[in-house]
Amino acid sequence: MSATYPLSAAASHTGGGVIQLKRAAAFNTSPSPIAETSMSEKALCGLVARSPFKQLRCQFEQVHGAVQLLLPLLRSALDEDWQRVQLIEQQVRELSQESERVSRDVCLHLPSTLFMPIPRSDVLDLLRAQNSLAHGASEFARLVALGRMRFHPAMQDEIRIHLLRAVDTVAHVMAVVEKLDELLESRFRGHEAVLVQAMINELINIEYSSRQRRDEATIKLLGMKDQLPAAELITLDKLIEYIAGMAAQAKQVGLRLEQLLAN
Repeated sequence: MSATYPLSAAASHTGGGVIQLKRAAAFNTSPSPIAETSMSEKALCGLVARSPFKQLRCQFEQVHGAVQLLLPLLRSALDEDWQRVQLIEQQVRELSQESERVSRDVCLHLPSTLFMPIPRSDVLDLLRAQNSLAHGASEFARLVALGRMRFHPAMQDEIRIHLLRAVDTVAHVMAVVEKLDELLESRFRGHEAVLVQAMINELINIEYSSRQRRDEATIKLLGMKDQLPAAELITLDKLIEYIAGMAAQAKQVGLRLEQLLAN
C-alpha cells in the first residue's frame, strides 16, 4: 500500500505538468518542415502564372469565325439576297462582340505575377490587335448590309479576290495561334519554332499580295469614276480599305507572335 500511494501521488503531481505541456503544444505556432514546404510551394505558385494562350486562342477563334462569314455575306450581296445578308451581318456582329467580351475578361483577370510565360504587355498588345481585326470585319459587314451594295459587274471579281486574300491571311494567323501551347512547351525553340516562323513568313507574303490586290482594285475603281454615282464610288473605296485593313491587322498579330519567338 505504501508503494501505491507515492505512485498515485506522482501521477497526481505530474498531471498538471502534462496539462501544461499540452497547452504549450496547442499554442506552439512554429510550422513543421512539411507545412513550411507547402507554404513555399504556394508562394511560388502565386508568382508563376498560368499560360494565357488558351484565352488568346479562344478570342481569336471568335475573330476568325467573324472574318470567315464575310465570304458568304459577299456572295449573298452579289446575289442581292438581303435577308441572308442581314442574318450573316448579325452573326458577324455577335462574334465580334463575343471577341471583345473575352478580351475584356482576359484583361480583368490577367495576373500581375512575377513570372509569366510571356510579358503581360505582349498579351495586352495581342488582345488589342485581335480586337481591331474583329472590329474591321464587323464594319465591313455593317457597310454591306446597311448600304445594300449592288456591286458593278466589273468590280465583283476584284472585291471577291481581294476579300479571299484577306480571309486567307487571317486563317494563317489562326494556324499560328493554334501552335502557341506547343511553342510554350518547347520554350519557343526547336522544330515548332522553326515551323511557326515559316508560317509567319508566309503570312507576310500573303498580306503583301493583299495590298497588291487592293491597289489593283483601287486603280480599276478610279477608272470607273465617271460611270458610278459618287456615293457608290465612296462606299466601294471604303470596302476595299476595310478588306486591306483586316489583312494588315492580321499581319500585325502575326508580327507580335513573332516577337515572342525572339524573346
